[in-house]
Amino acid sequence: EDVVIRINNINGKTEIRSKNLLAMKSTLSFDGCGGKSQQTDQTISQAEKLAESVVQRIGCISGATELIPINSAHIDAVTYIGEGGLRFAQRLVELGGKVKVPTTLNSQSTDRRRWQELGIDANVATNANSVGDAYLELGCEMSFTCAPYLLPNKPSKGDNIMWGESNAVVFSNSVLGARTEKYADYFDICAAIVGFVGHTGVHVSENRKPSIVIDATNFIRVHLLPEIRTDAVDEKESGIDSFYPVMGWLSGNLSDGRIPLILGFDLLPSMSRDNLKAFCAAFGTTGSSPLFHMSNITPEAMGDSVINEMIQSCGDRRIEVSKEDVMGAYTTLDSGKQSGDEISLVALGNPHLSVEEMKDLIYIIYLDDR
Repeated sequence: EDVVIRINNINGKTEIRSKNLLAMKSTLSFDGCGGKSQQTDQTISQAEKLAESVVQRIGCISGATELIPINSAHIDAVTYIGEGGLRFAQRLVELGGKVKVPTTLNSQSTDRRRWQELGIDANVATNANSVGDAYLELGCEMSFTCAPYLLPNKPSKGDNIMWGESNAVVFSNSVLGARTEKYADYFDICAAIVGFVGHTGVHVSENRKPSIVIDATNFIRVHLLPEIRTDAVDEKESGIDSFYPVMGWLSGNLSDGRIPLILGFDLLPSMSRDNLKAFCAAFGTTGSSPLFHMSNITPEAMGDSVINEMIQSCGDRRIEVSKEDVMGAYTTLDSGKQSGDEISLVALGNPHLSVEEMKDLIYIIYLDDR
């Protein structure tokens, strides 16, 4: 049944009708999913029964018609934000929960080993470590990183996975070609315990098609390529590192919730994994879509015929990136410091730095003679 909300305002009464999600009947079943129907109530833990009910309900609300197995999971809800989140994870442990697929963990609230040296309050550290401890007891890997795609066992193109953390979701979908929705905290561990999610969103091939073109070809050709150092041996010396997160932030804004096809980046001499990491992280802060395609860069947008087909699917939804767009993005992102202000803190590792970025940082510090 619909829920009716009545609002009284200066213009009279307004009625808003919405579906009662709690009253929706579940249309999904784990029977027959990967042999799960062969399990008995005696072999399924109470944690798995709880997790199954959550996955079924979310899948039903999302419009899924079936459940599909996942290859891996990444848990975002490792940050301590209150007693409820901690007790949820601990309760799953008490109910006998164990993950069914390889599961990595996002970074937690405090350094697990050096919190005292960093001046962290003991109560804060205890709670933060308790969250991490609970997920480790559930069988998750001791990864504690927001960049799981840097780990050796990253997913492959076409793999159905369940990842939380916005930059990781965008990177896995776009750069790796794996398939995951932007999953909510606490649902993530439920899916990891049962090893299934609903077949919906960008898990479905048809839903991965772009619906808007963001064309940076002219900007890159006219304004960027002439500025790239011709003696640069790689992208680190090209002088355009900041261009990638700025364009990621801008592309997320311009795509307006749609999956974009981004043109022009294949004109650049090179584009490293770290450049793509920076682009994805920034895109994830402004774009609600979990996925973008980049012509001749990302795996699902390779080759002229594929790109032309994608362009056709976007119809007349096309945005040409201008110099004003890019400069406006730079100004917005670099406008926090007022004249005369001193910079008191520089935060690095959002997302976590790669080994290559750590080496670059060490080299920069070495060259600084202050």
